[in-house]
Amino acid sequence: MIIAQILHHSAYAVGATFEQVFLDGWHVRLGRELGKRTSWSIQCLMHDPCIQHIFSLKLNSVKLLAFHTDLSLRAGIEYSRELIHYLQYISQKQDLLMHIHGDSNLMAGLLAAKFSHTPIVLQEHGYPPNFLTLKAARLLRNNIRFYLFLTNEKREYITEQSKFDKRKTAVQTMGIDLNLFKPLSQEKCREAFNLPIDKFLVLYIGRFDSLKGLPIIIDIVRKLQKRYNIGLVAVGGSSNDPLYPLVRRATPYVFGRIANKIMPLIYGAGDALAYFFKDARWSGPTVAAMEAMACNRYVISNTLFHVQNQIKNMDDYGCFTGTKESIQSILEHLYVARPKCRSRLIAEKLFGWDVVIENMKNIYKLII
Repeated sequence: MIIAQILHHSAYAVGATFEQVFLDGWHVRLGRELGKRTSWSIQCLMHDPCIQHIFSLKLNSVKLLAFHTDLSLRAGIEYSRELIHYLQYISQKQDLLMHIHGDSNLMAGLLAAKFSHTPIVLQEHGYPPNFLTLKAARLLRNNIRFYLFLTNEKREYITEQSKFDKRKTAVQTMGIDLNLFKPLSQEKCREAFNLPIDKFLVLYIGRFDSLKGLPIIIDIVRKLQKRYNIGLVAVGGSSNDPLYPLVRRATPYVFGRIANKIMPLIYGAGDALAYFFKDARWSGPTVAAMEAMACNRYVISNTLFHVQNQIKNMDDYGCFTGTKESIQSILEHLYVARPKCRSRLIAEKLFGWDVVIENMKNIYKLII
């Protein structure tokens, strides 16, 4: 049995480098952890315009492959004929299960339509539902064996609107490496990035756009700076991002994309991670939130309400479901009171790879 982890978009379409996505995309992280814990043959597939001939690499027992992108208008409107031909070839040789990362896109729709007799798991990664999402769910509901959602809200909405069988769905986040993301010495982490030792540092992780409330966070930190020794550390943007000039004016602590293995030092350097989605129904706790928790840092976000039914009294752990109006007062409270943070316990219970892989194994066995 081959388990193919397939990323629907290219690195080019999301502004990342090919190396970042090829070696450390979500399809690779999940595939790598499955390879450690199962005897299945794991292959991780992606496509990119920079690839002219099939490119492959073996990482322990996991095979990584990249194919040429024939069409790339934007993320979601991309197509690789070579990748589809490869899947057709291996499906004739061995039993195949496809786990497609991303639901509202051309590539996922083509794969589900062409491989109607192949077990397919479709996993969404936090985008709001749109016309294409519902249309695909209606047309392909008999082809997709299992549909994974980040939030119960999106699960309820899609199954109700598309008549997709709810019994073939589940809420499942991606996982994080608890051995990599762990509490570290804050002083040493700040020295590594030449950050001030004495400031209370608020972290923002992600593209420099408005999706995660970056202008809101900047405005709140600016107000708090009038009274407190506080600063903003912005990580993950590029000079092409729409809010890059705003970030450069707001803080001297600006970093681009940082390799995953270095990110624990960023979380270790910060005091609190903060972000805010305009509509939090469709976005579960972000990867940055899960990683920050694993590093035992305060986390403030309106998306944390998605795990309130699993973790009671999250405030006691240092995690806060902040609204647009309350983020400032929560940060002020953390600055003044410095309550004990126990967010690592939430990460261990909900987001470690052992938990996620066990769930995935059960789902795969159910549909094989």
